[in-house]
Amino acid sequence: WIDVGHTPKALEAVTRTFLDFSPREKTLVVFGVSASKEVAGIAKAVAARFDHFILTRAHKSGADVALFADVFRKQSQDVTIAADTTEAARIAKERAQAEGLSVLALGGLFLSAEVQHAWAGGDPKALVESLGMKQVTDVGAIEKVVDDIIAANPDKAAQAREKPQLA
Repeated sequence: WIDVGHTPKALEAVTRTFLDFSPREKTLVVFGVSASKEVAGIAKAVAARFDHFILTRAHKSGADVALFADVFRKQSQDVTIAADTTEAARIAKERAQAEGLSVLALGGLFLSAEVQHAWAGGDPKALVESLGMKQVTDVGAIEKVVDDIIAANPDKAAQAREKPQLA
C-alpha cells in the first residue's frame, strides 16, 4: 500500500481508511516526509495510529529523520531507522514476509515513489536523478543555470533590469 498524503488532515483520513482493511497490529509503516511540509503534525498523525515503523528519508527533499523520530519512539517500541528508501524497502519486505505484515508507505510523494521503486528492485537515487529531480546545492552550478536562462531570454532580462519589481 502506498499513499502520498502530505498534510496532517490527509494522513488522518488515509490512515483511518487503511485501518478498515488491515489491523493496526499487522501493519508496518514506512514513513518519511518532505522537509517543506508540516513535519511534526504529519508525524504525530501517523505515529498515533500504528505500532510498527520504519523511518527513513527520501533522496528528494526528505526531512532528516531526527526531526520526527522521537514522536514515533514515544508511541511505539518498534521503530527502525533506515538510512535511505532502499534500505527501508528491503527491511519492510523482509519483515512483511517473515511476520505476515501489510506494508504501508506514506508521508509524501517522493518517499512513496522511492519506496515503490526500491520494492520493485530499482534504485531510488537513480530514479530521482533520471527524472531531473536531484537537489542542487552547488552555488556555481545554480549560477550557471541562471546565467544560461538570462542569456536565452535577453528581452525578459532587460525588462527585469528596467523594472526590478516585476522580476
